[in-house]
Amino acid sequence: MRPSPTAEQEPPPPSRRHHFRRQPRPGRVVPVRYAIVDGAIGARGPLVEASTLNIGVGGAFICTDDPPPPGTALWVVLQLPAERARGAATIEIKADVRWIADGDDDEEHGMGVRFTGLGDEALALLNDWFASLTPTLDHDEPG
Repeated sequence: MRPSPTAEQEPPPPSRRHHFRRQPRPGRVVPVRYAIVDGAIGARGPLVEASTLNIGVGGAFICTDDPPPPGTALWVVLQLPAERARGAATIEIKADVRWIADGDDDEEHGMGVRFTGLGDEALALLNDWFASLTPTLDHDEPG
């Protein structure tokens, strides 16, 4: 049984925390545009240019000086590089802001977003792209 957390052990509140990766993973910095979505009517605001610090199939950390508050619905447009996987690809994804980093102590300002509308084709494109970033070992070659 785990002991109950003390004040020193409690995690930061979900609306403001530090990104758990201190350095970006190689190749995971990609251009991105995002727009705030008005959930009541589904209207999108203007697109904001940014970039990811890290990205996975579940979400991303998007670098931006003015992140919207946690809970904000977003429309995210990713531009995967042409030299990777199946060539250049644009992926449009629904997402929501989970937490922000905009304090004086934060190395990077931005927001952690969770993808909420990742379709099968977009998932395949992302997985192909991630696989192209990972060096592979050819087991047939003598070691």
